Amino acid sequence: MKGNEVRSGEKQPALIGDHFVNDLALGLHSQSQAMENIDGLGIEWFDRKPSDLSSGNSVVDFIYDRQPQEGPFLVAHKKATLTRLKSGIERVSVAIDVYNQGSGTAYDVTLSDDGWSQDVFGIVIGNTSISWERLDAGALLSHSFELEAKKKTVFYGAPAVITFRVPTKASLQEAYSTPILSLDVLADRQPEKKFDWRLFGKYGSLVSVVSVVVLFVYLIATPSKSGAAKGSKKKR
Repeated sequence: MKGNEVRSGEKQPALIGDHFVNDLALGLHSQSQAMENIDGLGIEWFDRKPSDLSSGNSVVDFIYDRQPQEGPFLVAHKKATLTRLKSGIERVSVAIDVYNQGSGTAYDVTLSDDGWSQDVFGIVIGNTSISWERLDAGALLSHSFELEAKKKTVFYGAPAVITFRVPTKASLQEAYSTPILSLDVLADRQPEKKFDWRLFGKYGSLVSVVSVVVLFVYLIATPSKSGAAKGSKKKR
């Protein structure tokens, strides 16, 4: 591997895009000056190579960048939101953002999110797949569509798949979006307690009249009580 030293007997890092990533583990040795913050990918590059990290008797797993990032590196975030309409129909709004964190342009970018079962959902707005001519470095592309639920179930969606072409590589490159949480489709919900305006319209005037009468009686009775108390004091 050009630009990286790997000690004999050390586990070979796995290649992900243009980055080498070792298996993640807890317990970095205190002598290794490793950065611990996480970026949007869940990755922050250490400022030292593997040969610079002292692990003692413990296993040090790390992430590092072999070179300044070259070529495209796509990251995708997928979000799904359930919405219950007044008619009882439930819809799923899906939004996927694709971001190029690399330094090169990705060409012939195709996004496919076909993991939605046709037995459970029907497309009402948009499509589950789309293509773009290119995605420049630092640029963002977004796609959204809407589905309608057909039956009650708990649905576990798969990540969306993104394929793209890099001029320096013969084969298509592939990336995946973040997964989504399980969707409790058409779940039973307790009815919301709402103020019944029909009852208010029917009995509101009666309640208002009674309130005015009670207030009037209270205002009349209060001065008479205070006057009676003063009269009794004078007699004494």
